Parts: sequence; C-alpha cells; structure tokens
Amino acid sequence: MSISRRGFGAVLALLGILGLLPSSLLAADKAASGASEIVFLCQVIALFACGRLMGEAMQRIGQPAVMGQLIAGILLGPSVLGLIWPDLQHLLFPANPAQKAMLDAVSSAPARPPTRPSSGRSPSAVTISL
Repeated sequence: MSISRRGFGAVLALLGILGLLPSSLLAADKAASGASEIVFLCQVIALFACGRLMGEAMQRIGQPAVMGQLIAGILLGPSVLGLIWPDLQHLLFPANPAQKAMLDAVSSAPARPPTRPSSGRSPSAVTISL
C-alpha cells in the first residue's frame, strides 16, 4: 500500500509542478526550441504514473490492471482533468499537431518485435477455415 501512496504523491507532485510553471516555458510552439520535448516527457511520465497507479488500485480490488490504465486515460483527458482543471489539461496536452504526432508515434510503436509464425507445427488459416 505504501507503493501506491508514493506513486500517488509523485503524480500529485508532477501535476503541481506543471501547474506552477509558467505556460510560456511549456509552450509547444516553434519559438521555444526545447519546450516541445519537455511537454512530451511530462505527458509520458504522467501517463505512465497514473496508469501504473490506477492499474495497481484495480488489481487490489480484483480487476485487471488494464481497467485501471483505461480509467487513468479518462482521468487525464478532457472528460475529467479538463473539467476540473482545464488550464493544466491544456498545458499537459496542448492542441498542437506536432505534439500530438509525437505522442501518437510512441503509442503506436509495437511493444515487441513481430515474431515469425511457427514452422509447420500449427495448421494454416486455410485448413482451419475448411
């Protein structure tokens, strides 16, 4: 239970720090050279931390961890965070096409390299369908 409290504290600390930083520092425009990467790292950290925290919470009540990860995505999105604290939600997830492209590129990357099908041990799709 102490891991969940520490994780929750880390998420709150990250959100608090983001809320205190001036928006010009985290702006994801072309004028600020490294700001886009800072916002991207904050996005990834917030998504991983909240997903892990909610995944562990769901496992403690007997649900699959993926339920908690989905709930974390909803909590960080415009439905909850955007409703409660819209400035932080727009700061963390700006409506910049380049920023969205970076996050989409990471989320669509395969978790592991594709594997080759086994050599002749399993029947092919054609024989299964007949």
